[in-house]
Amino acid sequence: MTVFQKFLLVSIAALLFLAACDAELDELPTPTPVDAALQRLDQEEAEDESVEESEAEEPADEPEAEAAGSDDLEAVFAASGCVACHAVVEDAPPGVGPNVHGVVGRAEEAIASADYTGEAETVEEYLRESILNPRIFIEPDYDPLMPTTYGDTLTDEQIDQLVTYMQGFE
Repeated sequence: MTVFQKFLLVSIAALLFLAACDAELDELPTPTPVDAALQRLDQEEAEDESVEESEAEEPADEPEAEAAGSDDLEAVFAASGCVACHAVVEDAPPGVGPNVHGVVGRAEEAIASADYTGEAETVEEYLRESILNPRIFIEPDYDPLMPTTYGDTLTDEQIDQLVTYMQGFE
């Protein structure tokens, strides 16, 4: 019996089994980017809780975002809709926007780039500028899809919190 014949036989058996069970296969909904981002955020919260329970002390060299109260900063990042396009998990697959991990190094590279037309001289200024005017510099391999309305929809405090949060991702 050839491999194809075995495959065909197994496929027919599976179809007969499903028909005999009267199984109804409902179409699964396609997750939106927001659904995927919220799922990633839920997974991170579960991981954070398990890590907090297993560790007695916080490490002395924690990122700035964690030192500033990462739960609040992360909540602003999520509530602002950033997680819909920007992953916060280091090994996440490419998304609509660049991953937050490595943003500090990429900001330094962008400021030094001949293609950069903004006014920022520091990473903090670059991140703020990227939120308020995301069309100044578009990272390679990404389209200019980030909304330009955050200056109108976010408070100065929220923007400060987003910048602080992102600076924690070396």
